[in-house]
Amino acid sequence: MQGNTKTVDYKIPDYATCIMCHTNRGVRVPIGPKIRNMHKNNQLQNFIDKGILTGIDDVNAVIKLPNWEDTSYTEEQRSRAYLDVNCAHCHQPGGYYSVNFNDSFEFSYETRFSDTHIYEKRDPIMTRIESNIENYKMPFVGTTLNHTEAIDLLNSYLNSL
Repeated sequence: MQGNTKTVDYKIPDYATCIMCHTNRGVRVPIGPKIRNMHKNNQLQNFIDKGILTGIDDVNAVIKLPNWEDTSYTEEQRSRAYLDVNCAHCHQPGGYYSVNFNDSFEFSYETRFSDTHIYEKRDPIMTRIESNIENYKMPFVGTTLNHTEAIDLLNSYLNSL
């Protein structure tokens, strides 16, 4: 994909800020690609064949998270997948916001919609992901640019509820 060049001022967070997202139930954890996010284009099988990934007998048994950019999925599937990948590490039971701010969001893809609290909190969700106000915007750290494609998708989804 070709596009316009953008300059980004990235602020490297201090340790205390890093562990906000990298902690679940008081245990430091990595965040990033999950096996189900990498289950596309034979990537898992390639890792297995190269000896990089072990412990999987059948890649077809691995749950596959919908690609939020793939329009063959429903708007709900795409939006929920985006929230899982980009937000659920903090917004889930044991996640930083859940623990420290009594947050009721549960953005893990597998969570039943009725338990996510997306409907009840759809306005604050949109306000915060559209914001550029430091210490208010979401994601809280790690970006200085709004992800306009995701905002458009989430706006459409949340307005349809």
